[in-house]
Amino acid sequence: MVDEIDEYDEGYGAITEDEIDDADFLEFAVHITFPRAGKTIRKRPNLFQKYSNSEFLQRFRLTKKTVRFLVELIKTEIASQVTH
Repeated sequence: MVDEIDEYDEGYGAITEDEIDDADFLEFAVHITFPRAGKTIRKRPNLFQKYSNSEFLQRFRLTKKTVRFLVELIKTEIASQVTH
């Protein structure tokens, strides 16, 4: 670990191994005290069901029929590569 200590602290001299250990501990303490929130996976609404034909057209500027056609054309390109 001593070989890895080549950093300098803005004119205050070399960073010591104790300072690195202190920084590692501080990072660990912050992680334990303030853990990251887990991912929230929300269920997506089915927009084909949510909107009427006219609302869908107004919102997306495409008809439902056109979107279904386009999805059919590109479905192999947008399919998940993960197999279950």
